[in-house]
Amino acid sequence: MQDPNGSQLKESQHKVKTLSGARSWYSGVTESDLPVTIYQWEALNGRHAFTVKNSAGSLIYKRG
Repeated sequence: MQDPNGSQLKESQHKVKTLSGARSWYSGVTESDLPVTIYQWEALNGRHAFTVKNSAGSLIYKRG
């Protein structure tokens, strides 16, 4: 996969089960959102984007 600037992207995802860990990604996470899933995209040129989804799969935060 490539980003809009043509750089190769590395995709990853992981679950965060603790409130303190989830808040390190987004401070607005509440205990009822846990566990959250973090989806990350990193380009070789240094660009970085991620989304945070709650346990129901709803998007609660997006950056990048």
